[in-house]
Amino acid sequence: MKKPCEHYGYEAVGPGWEQILRDLDVRFVEILDDMALMKLQVVQIKEKFGGLRVYTRSGPRFVEAIQEELREAVGEAEAKSFKTCEMCGQPGKIGGSSWAKTFCSEHHQERELTGENPLRKIWEERNRDKQVMRPRN
Repeated sequence: MKKPCEHYGYEAVGPGWEQILRDLDVRFVEILDDMALMKLQVVQIKEKFGGLRVYTRSGPRFVEAIQEELREAVGEAEAKSFKTCEMCGQPGKIGGSSWAKTFCSEHHQERELTGENPLRKIWEERNRDKQVMRPRN
């Protein structure tokens, strides 16, 4: 059985955050039994304001304590993204003169020198034949 983030697709964000999503899936498995895990939906994974965003739908049958554990797990993953380079997974920080992005110093420098988002090439390769939104500079 695919895990919720894996089912949505780790490629929705840069490869540097893939491990954060894999770890979040592990947390979901720890919190939920198999039946409940099938009912948890990840409805969107994206980058916003330089950080990871994971939106879930769990349904009214989940008791409040379980919903709170899920929110905490998502919150921890999102917080970790603000300290992790979205490109390579190394320690990073938020920055940028136009659009906020979380990159390591190397990828921030590349962005400043080229004026391009370092993720653009990866994103275009992944989605060559798909109609999807492209990352902003």
